[in-house]
Amino acid sequence: MSNPGLAIVSQTKRFPLIWNELRSNLATWQDLLPRTYEVEDVRGPLDDSWVLKPALGRVGEGIAIRGISTASDFLHHERQAHRRPEEWIAQKRFTILPVNTESGLRYPCIGVFTIDGKAAGFYGRVSEQPIITHRAQDAAVLVTKRREVNAA
Repeated sequence: MSNPGLAIVSQTKRFPLIWNELRSNLATWQDLLPRTYEVEDVRGPLDDSWVLKPALGRVGEGIAIRGISTASDFLHHERQAHRRPEEWIAQKRFTILPVNTESGLRYPCIGVFTIDGKAAGFYGRVSEQPIITHRAQDAAVLVTKRREVNAA
């Protein structure tokens, strides 16, 4: 199985850069997704309030955050982003709250699988650092129906 070719439009991290040109109502996405910018439009240095992401990265490949990524990795990705800005985005960083596990604090990420635009399942990944990369561990996501509580 694979996604249809058209899915590339919404899968690219650069998709938010064209939202204002679309007629679709994307208010929820605009409210929830951190602000996304062309790398060239970032004023000042890419400090630790920014995340660099490759446009077509998957499972966190190539994501870089100053102070979390190694200094050499961050510099490498920053150079790539400036050499080929059309293949990258800069996104405002958000805070991931860690959860306590048997193995210590872990930073979670939950994603949704869709089929024909409908939720079909979830996936989870956890990391020892507040950056979810290809090194993150898969985690089960269990969903239960909410039980109704009778007020007595």
